[in-house]
Amino acid sequence: MSTSTTPTDSAKRTISDTYRPDDADESAGAKLWAVYISEAEKYDKALVESWKSDMEGLLIFAGLFSASLTAFIIESYKSLSQDQGEITIALLAQISRQLDARANAPAADIGALTSFSPTASSLACNVFWFLSLGFSLTCALLATLVEQWARDFIQKTEMHPSPIIRARIFSYLYFGLQRFGMHAMVAFLPLLLHASLFLFFAGLVAFLQPINTLLMLIAALLLGFISAAYTFLTVLPTFESDSPCRTPLSNMAWSLAQHFRAPLNPPDEESAAGPDSSHIPSKNTITMVEAMMYDATQQSQERDKRDARALIWTVESLTDNNELEPFVEALPDLIMGRRTYEGIINTLLETPAIRLVCRIESLLRSCDSGLLAPEVETRRRISCIKAFWSIADFVVSQASTRQFFPLFDHHILECHDSSTVTRHSISAYAVIRWCDFCAVSGVVGNAKSVLGPVVNTPELQNPRALLKLVQDQANRRGYTEFGGDLSGVLGATDGPSWLHEVRDLLASFDNYSYDVLLEYFRNSAALDEMPYEFEATRMRIQPIGVQPNAVVRMKLKNTFTSIIDAHARRLGDFAAIHPIDIMFETVLSLLQESPESVDNALSSAVIVYFRYRIGHYHRRSLRQCTPEFIGDLLTKHLRERPHNTQLPVTDQMWCSCLYPDPPLASFRELTIAAIGQVPRLPTSACVISVLKSHILMRSAHLKPEQLDPLMNRFEIPPSSSGDTLERWQQGHFAILLEFLQHYSSISVLTRWLNNLTVETFEYMAQLCSWTCIPPPLQRRFATLLLDMVNPPSIVVHASMIRTIIYWKHLSSRNFDDPTARSKIREALTIYRGTVLGHDEPSLRLLRAIEIQLSELHSILPGTGV
Repeated sequence: MSTSTTPTDSAKRTISDTYRPDDADESAGAKLWAVYISEAEKYDKALVESWKSDMEGLLIFAGLFSASLTAFIIESYKSLSQDQGEITIALLAQISRQLDARANAPAADIGALTSFSPTASSLACNVFWFLSLGFSLTCALLATLVEQWARDFIQKTEMHPSPIIRARIFSYLYFGLQRFGMHAMVAFLPLLLHASLFLFFAGLVAFLQPINTLLMLIAALLLGFISAAYTFLTVLPTFESDSPCRTPLSNMAWSLAQHFRAPLNPPDEESAAGPDSSHIPSKNTITMVEAMMYDATQQSQERDKRDARALIWTVESLTDNNELEPFVEALPDLIMGRRTYEGIINTLLETPAIRLVCRIESLLRSCDSGLLAPEVETRRRISCIKAFWSIADFVVSQASTRQFFPLFDHHILECHDSSTVTRHSISAYAVIRWCDFCAVSGVVGNAKSVLGPVVNTPELQNPRALLKLVQDQANRRGYTEFGGDLSGVLGATDGPSWLHEVRDLLASFDNYSYDVLLEYFRNSAALDEMPYEFEATRMRIQPIGVQPNAVVRMKLKNTFTSIIDAHARRLGDFAAIHPIDIMFETVLSLLQESPESVDNALSSAVIVYFRYRIGHYHRRSLRQCTPEFIGDLLTKHLRERPHNTQLPVTDQMWCSCLYPDPPLASFRELTIAAIGQVPRLPTSACVISVLKSHILMRSAHLKPEQLDPLMNRFEIPPSSSGDTLERWQQGHFAILLEFLQHYSSISVLTRWLNNLTVETFEYMAQLCSWTCIPPPLQRRFATLLLDMVNPPSIVVHASMIRTIIYWKHLSSRNFDDPTARSKIREALTIYRGTVLGHDEPSLRLLRAIEIQLSELHSILPGTGV
């Protein structure tokens, strides 16, 4: 028994045989082709569905129209042949006359009765109606075929599950649609139906012409009106690209219009040659759809108005909180593009009907209902808070034309149990409070201009009413303290000094400009991470151009010291940037213009910060402060409090010199004198030596008459040639020898101090110029090295000795003095023997020492090592 095979099964087997899943090259593109299928399915299915819906409409209309037209044709086609009834009546009448004997009637002309020719109107009517019926039925037939083809297209694209085969079928069939003009055929079908309708009305005019002139004229007017309307709808998209009305002939009308426009719009050579003009269609080749897209997206006032109307309608239509939440979530991104959407944002904020801020506030309050899941509640809170921050930032920005942020209850932005919500809410609260300050400041500024030095002005007829407006605005915006001061002034009796007191009080409102910033710093310091948009918020709420007076400086110092005292133990836990670091930089940069404002409390707080944070964040935290200010602050603290916290101060000085890029602090000789006043510390020699090298390095620009006294005070020996520059180059080595002299006299070293001295030596050695070392300094260096390797000093100074020996640049130094070379040889020999004499793990360093000794031997021939 033979089995039958359907064409579909055969095609599937053929495709399966053609496609090999184990083909690596084919399988490698499966994911890529899957992306193509995803996009192609959306486009092709939407296209086919639109064709099917259009064809269904055409079939319904063609069926109804053909049925109606058939009724008219049944009556009209009779006029194409002779009416037999008329012939019979004529013959009977002739017979009747002939039978009448009294009548003398002529015989009937039978030939004239039997010959017939239809009238012109009858021919025209039937031609038009039969053509109309033919076009209508043809349209119905083609519409049926298009529906069948569309279903067949979808079915063929879903025959195989393999993404590669489906992708190739998609592309094969779609390009077949294009090649055979399927799009043009679908667009042509409505034209057949439209032509049928026009032919029907033309036939109706011809049909009524022999019957009744009035009815014929009415039909002719109807045909003319429909033709004019159809012509208007055809050419309307040619002039108005946003017109929804068009006909199948509109594309042809557009092409003709572009053809006639071409001579009037020559190509712009300059714009065509521009780098960004490749994506802009030519005025003479642009299609109607491209013209619509260009007019819809071209930047203009009309486009902004349309966008604003669309968004206003969107907000008005969002009646539920769940519908409003996505819009609020997208609002910050819209505001971030303020250059493009500035007008739209202003319209949204200024339209009373939508009450945008009030609706966001209501959405935020819905989070307290207890009906939302925790993750949904957190997401909604953050979305609303971000929206508040963005709106407030826009309101106070220079791009905004608004003056005030709408009033609402600030308590809904208070700190939350969730740290994630809190880090967003404090930033939003700070910017909104700054909006409030700007609003009150605007009213105060207006009052100051009115109550200015010119007394005899019309506005001064009722100054108390003006002050009452200022007081109301201050109380409404939360500045109740300032409002209370205004109440006291308003309650005072008028007098010569009253106006002066009012002016002073209005001028004092500028002192509140830093309150928002300091409150933001206090709230941010309690967090373990950076608040939302911290840098942008700080820059927005930090007063610009307002120099802090004595009152503001006191606020700055008190806030700074209280934050450091409250969070001192947490400073070392922050591995990355923290708001306290930004606060530290901001406050010191504001106070550095008034050095007299630096007192012991402030300097102590600075020292505490340095103690815990300088190793983590010193390079970033002081970028706005001058190194001279930091150096003077540390020096002043050391001088005024020599017996307290001197170790953190000297440590900071040492770190500031060892990490000079960028310079953290800059010191002067006064600092060295201040260190000499404090009780002797184990690190004093390290700090003083590093400070001397630091000061000497910064003095390179001084003239010889200024440089020589400095080196005299540092006890740097003069050069053999007497040249100041040569002496300056030898100065770092002389300071290094002074440091080694002090170091070699220490009999007990802790591990921490040992590491400190090693780092000090490495820093200072890098500054030394070894090209012009005089023999006395060479011999002094060799003597110090020899003293350190003699027992028992070799045990104490083992780390420093290894540092000197392993110093990578020692082998390239030019020690040409024989005495110095001999002492270095002796020191290395002693050190080698000492290491060999100890049976301990440090013996593994011997190989490295042997390499160092051989390198030294190649540089210092005759050492015998």
